[in-house]
Amino acid sequence: MRGVTLLLTDNKLSGSLPVDMCHSLPKFKKIVVISNKLSGPIPAGLSNCTELYELSLSYNSFSGSIPPEIANMERLEFLNLGGNNLRGTIPVKIGNLRNLQQFQLEDNQIVGSMPHTIFVNMSSLRLLNFNANNLTGVIPREIGNLQKLEILYLQYNKLSGSIPSSLGDLRHLEELTFSYNNLTGAIPRELFNISTLVTMLLDNNNLSGSLPSAPGYWKTNLEHLDLTQNNIGGVIPISISNSSNLKELYLSENKFSGQIPNLLGDLRQLERLYLYTNNLSSPQLSILTSLANCRSMIDIEFTDNPLNGVLTGSIGNLSSTIEIFYLALSQITGQIPLGIGNLSNLNTLSLFGNDLTGSVPRTLCDLQELQGLSLDQNRLSGPLPECLCKLPELGVVSLTYNQFSGPIPSCIGDVTSLRNLYLKSNRFTNVPLSLWSLKDLLELDLSNNTLVGSLPPDFGNLNAITSIDLSRNHLSGSIPSTVGDLQQLLYLSLAYNYFRARREDSARIKKEVASSLGF
Repeated sequence: MRGVTLLLTDNKLSGSLPVDMCHSLPKFKKIVVISNKLSGPIPAGLSNCTELYELSLSYNSFSGSIPPEIANMERLEFLNLGGNNLRGTIPVKIGNLRNLQQFQLEDNQIVGSMPHTIFVNMSSLRLLNFNANNLTGVIPREIGNLQKLEILYLQYNKLSGSIPSSLGDLRHLEELTFSYNNLTGAIPRELFNISTLVTMLLDNNNLSGSLPSAPGYWKTNLEHLDLTQNNIGGVIPISISNSSNLKELYLSENKFSGQIPNLLGDLRQLERLYLYTNNLSSPQLSILTSLANCRSMIDIEFTDNPLNGVLTGSIGNLSSTIEIFYLALSQITGQIPLGIGNLSNLNTLSLFGNDLTGSVPRTLCDLQELQGLSLDQNRLSGPLPECLCKLPELGVVSLTYNQFSGPIPSCIGDVTSLRNLYLKSNRFTNVPLSLWSLKDLLELDLSNNTLVGSLPPDFGNLNAITSIDLSRNHLSGSIPSTVGDLQQLLYLSLAYNYFRARREDSARIKKEVASSLGF
């Protein structure tokens, strides 16, 4: 009998695999039953398919443990059991599969440690994927024996201990992901010596130490480096610029200090640069000048660093491809430059928690893709430019704790995309009638301004609103009965105004929402 292939991918099959399927057809070469609804245990009798070289049962609902009998399938090259409900440990004998090239167990509930036999005997292994399980223990140093390994995925587990330096022996490794574990110690220098490495993701661990500074450690193939949320310190080495193909560099939430190297601007392929929550500086914000060379940049996030510089027109020289720009809590002074309008693809701008002065430039209205604007906690002043109403995608506007004055633009009702409007603690004087036409608005905070006037019946048109804070203003008159139409409202504060209301209105409102009326 010739070899038989069973291919039943994405067919919505349910039930279980026949326990005797390999008794009836022992000459199976491939069993590929991916993305169905099969359940129950994986039959131990599959081991009777002695000529099988691929067993792929991923993304079903198989349960129970991995049958140790699989270890008898000596010709097996591809074993894919990912995306099921498998429990228990990895059988030690599975290390006998010396011809195995791909071993995938991701997205299960496997526990225990990784058997050393995998790393001693499986010399043909090219892909090992144990992502998203409950594996514990250390990464065995024998992992360096897998000389053909190209892809190693161990993220979202509970692995501990240090990263073995023997990983540096994997001369064909291209992708390494150890994110979301409990790994400690320094990153072995040997990892940076792997010239084939394209992706290194070590974020969300407890790694410490510093990055290597010698130029030879930073290879040109490296494209993705994520060290977010560790305890790595020291300076960002200027030699990192030798990794000329780097596209994503994530060093946020660590203990890096010193100056951000301007040579990062030599990374011409760079698309995303995250350095937030460190102790980094950049005299004269020179890093922004150097990053103008990165013409593929999409996302810059420097928030929560003592950059301590003046925001200048150099921001307008950044690539127009930038979509996200975070420079909050960074001890920045100066004014928002006119050149901000050159960032034509910007959808999120966050400059909150600095010491910016002056007014909002009209060129901000050139950002037709802008969705989120956060300028809170500065010393910005003057009226808001009415042209902001012409931004068709604007969804979140947060300008709290500034010195803005004058009326809220009368055209605000034209911004139908608006979902969250936060203008707390400014000097705004009037609320335009058009504001109450924003039927999709979710949250509104106009508290602690100098607003005058009354609330119209149109107040009840905010159909989607969940939170309203108009406290600490000079509003007066009666509360419109249409407040009862706000079916989604969870919080309402009208305290410290001059409203008048009947006692029964107060009782009704307090019954319907968590409120602070302050009559």
